[in-house]
Amino acid sequence: ISWTQTRYSINGMDVTDPFSPGKPLIYPDFYGLSLAQHITAGHPAALFTPGGYFNLITKRGTDRFQGAVSAFYISHALQANNITPELESEGLYESNKFNYMLDGNVQISGPIIPDKLTFFASVSAFDLSRNIAEYQDEDPTSLLSGQVELDYRLASGLLRFFWTGQRLDHSSWGADRDAPFSSTTQRKEHFDLFQATWDALLGPGHSLRAGLNYVHGQTQSDFQDDIPGPYGVDIFQRIPQGTAPWAGLEKRSSLTLQLQGEALFSGLWKTQHRLQYGMQVQNSSADTQTEIWENIHLHFYENEALEVVRFNTPLEHQEKAWHFSFHVQDALTFGNFLTFYAGLNLTASKASAPGNENVINWLNLAPRLGIILPLSSSRSSAIKISYARYYYTLPLHFMTYGNSDTWGGMVHVWNDMNQDSQFQENELGNLLRREGPLYSGIDPKVKRPATDEISISYNLVFGSDWYFYLGGFYRRTHDLIRTLNTGVPFGAYDPEHYLDFGDDDILYTHDDQIFTVFNQKTESYGQDYFLLTNLEPDARTSLYFGLDLNLIKKFGEKFTFMLSLTATQAEGDTNPGNTEYENDDGVLGTLLDNPNTLINSRGRMRFDRAYTGRIGIDYLAPWDIRLGCVIKYYDGQPFSRQIIIEGMNQGPYYIQAHPRGKMRYEYNRTLDIRIEKMFQLKTTRLRVILDAFNLLNRALATEETPWSGPNFQARYALEVQSPRVLRLGLVFDF
Repeated sequence: ISWTQTRYSINGMDVTDPFSPGKPLIYPDFYGLSLAQHITAGHPAALFTPGGYFNLITKRGTDRFQGAVSAFYISHALQANNITPELESEGLYESNKFNYMLDGNVQISGPIIPDKLTFFASVSAFDLSRNIAEYQDEDPTSLLSGQVELDYRLASGLLRFFWTGQRLDHSSWGADRDAPFSSTTQRKEHFDLFQATWDALLGPGHSLRAGLNYVHGQTQSDFQDDIPGPYGVDIFQRIPQGTAPWAGLEKRSSLTLQLQGEALFSGLWKTQHRLQYGMQVQNSSADTQTEIWENIHLHFYENEALEVVRFNTPLEHQEKAWHFSFHVQDALTFGNFLTFYAGLNLTASKASAPGNENVINWLNLAPRLGIILPLSSSRSSAIKISYARYYYTLPLHFMTYGNSDTWGGMVHVWNDMNQDSQFQENELGNLLRREGPLYSGIDPKVKRPATDEISISYNLVFGSDWYFYLGGFYRRTHDLIRTLNTGVPFGAYDPEHYLDFGDDDILYTHDDQIFTVFNQKTESYGQDYFLLTNLEPDARTSLYFGLDLNLIKKFGEKFTFMLSLTATQAEGDTNPGNTEYENDDGVLGTLLDNPNTLINSRGRMRFDRAYTGRIGIDYLAPWDIRLGCVIKYYDGQPFSRQIIIEGMNQGPYYIQAHPRGKMRYEYNRTLDIRIEKMFQLKTTRLRVILDAFNLLNRALATEETPWSGPNFQARYALEVQSPRVLRLGLVFDF
């Protein structure tokens, strides 16, 4: 499913960014977690969205005082070099490394009032500096994170108060290969999360949780002190120059009230019921202030001036939404452990923006059904079959469309008459097109995208030492949302033929192709108007299906073995391009903005890794030495060769030579190990740790050149795995 539908929660309560779902609104303190739960299918009854679900459970206070101090360190000297002569011949001379990294935590818990009030507190910090390949400056980042929890026992239940917050300072946000320091921003991020929950037992087998959750995030981005000129970028290579593309202030927040209950009771014919019910009300908001230096972006192609984009900043826009959901699910279990369950999830969302007459108002009802078939009287094996419908999250950035306070760009020809690559006003040429949500509207009939999911799994437990799981999944997503350029319809283009020399870039060979490409009529320049609407429901659905196998074997208390294998296929229509911000069915992008975007638009999607495998080993050796090992294999990500089309009225653009999935980046394989020595010191313990990541020091390509040309078949690497790095650690538990 789309990464934009991933949901994040702390202690079961939502902390997802309301403006850009798929991202969390905090950086969690991992030292303060007791459990990290990730669910990819068969979601809990309360969850109505289809993406991956991360539920992070925090540590709680204890009835006796205890704590820990941890510190980990990486230095430049603890890293290897994985750039080979072959990579140098491809033009790749560096891979990303650490200059240093220092990561530490202090935590303590215990009673404040014995048997009544306990606490847990944690403070974490890291300070790191990265040596980004082919970037001339260091890239430093520092983070300070805190966490406090109070648990108060009542006769009627448990009251919990929780806070966590982070402060991040990144002085060169956006640093990348070939990017100058001036094109980065000084970025500061602040996050705060407050929770209050009450867990009560209403009767035998009947529990209720009521919770209030407030999360707020703020990101301030400022231009660097020395401004060399407006932002410029090569339109295909994406190499920047000048200052950063934009700066500003972003505020995101959500307030959530949640009620969840569960009742266990007996029914007719000695059946047992597990009734789950609950509701959630959430108010979310976003406030964005944006500034573009001199309100200009410059576009280059092959080091030549191409276009000038003029913007309308500074500006500020706000969006807000209300979300309501109610769920109920009943599982009926018979005496032989045969179980049926059925549930419904009612969801309602309403989003708006001041100054925008458009409102999105969705009301949806999602069913789910399932059966668990026991294959043995001991319940050691079973087959589970389930069906569920999930509806997409309503992102607040949808409400920027048609809003007069949002950004818009007017793209003009750049007549660089003196050939100095510096824009002067008299070099502004004809208007080519309009870009941005300013020149757009929202279809009043736009529907909420939905995913139908069927899953079947076989679970087997061999005594207390073996666990085996095999699951199969099928998902179909329909009513996806895109922007349709109704101002410049497909009829404003003339079809033309283009001869492609194929992957080998040699004429008259087996892989030559003839494409129909589309040349824009000049009278349609600057008429662009983008309508946020649904794709055709039948012709452009996304499909995902796959198998997931897990095997865990425990040999007593000292040795654990884990094996995980997956085989997946994700297929859909996505925007031109191979990155996660283009090649994903949940990203709006440029698909349908013009007919050239539809050429080979359907194929395998960015995160389709086809076949993956993981082997994990944990062994407690003699003399209190613990050994851990993880071996991972991933197929490369699918990509498409890209053909640059020149000589068209609208300027150069690219099309995809074939559907994604015909080619993949190089496979990835890593071996990570941990060696840990434990020293027991009366009631305390000291652990000395050595971690090694990418022990084999492979430099397998994680990105390859996509551009057509004589070197395409050589599959030159643009990015590779980071080299072997050792990390030293000390943990003192008391």
